[in-house]
Amino acid sequence: GDVYKRQTQSTWGLQSVLNRSKTAPPPSVEPPKDAPPKQQPPPAPARNPVAGQTANAAGKDNARQQTDYIWINESQKLNPIWKTVKPDYIVIDGQQADFILPRSGVLAVFVSLNFLYEYPLYLQQKMATLVRSEEYRKYTNRVLLVLQDKADDVNDYLTEVQSVALEFEYKVLLGFSFQEIGEYIRAWRNLESRGQTYY
Repeated sequence: GDVYKRQTQSTWGLQSVLNRSKTAPPPSVEPPKDAPPKQQPPPAPARNPVAGQTANAAGKDNARQQTDYIWINESQKLNPIWKTVKPDYIVIDGQQADFILPRSGVLAVFVSLNFLYEYPLYLQQKMATLVRSEEYRKYTNRVLLVLQDKADDVNDYLTEVQSVALEFEYKVLLGFSFQEIGEYIRAWRNLESRGQTYY
């Protein structure tokens, strides 16, 4: 009790000294009429995105200059393929395609058969959105990466996938694991490093 009382008295005593020491603010001083106008500091230079970083708003234009990276859709950040492929990607905010390899002009959409079983309209809707985009018009080397992770009724689903791919002018590459899907992307990257393109 005594300690608290002494601390309280000390605190109020300090506040009293501070209040008494306050002085009126100095009068404002107008600059001379012939003084040059104050210059605003230059804007900070735009930073180039790095691998794994999301590029949005003003950073998107800078990101699209980074053609050494894979451009990916935000939804693909947690895709298990990155356990196989070095994650040298940039997330492009608003990108419709799942993957774009700008140097080789590859545009890729990824889907698994199990996912299509749960959401049967997903692929048709995804393609219908992409076909209206600038990405679709610019990157004509289009690939549909299909993960075969369903145990039964596979033929019916693959027939539907092939039909959608033909309608929207995509090649179909089938993989039986995330690792196999990742190997396709790794192969494209290897071709890019040698100045070649996948067709």
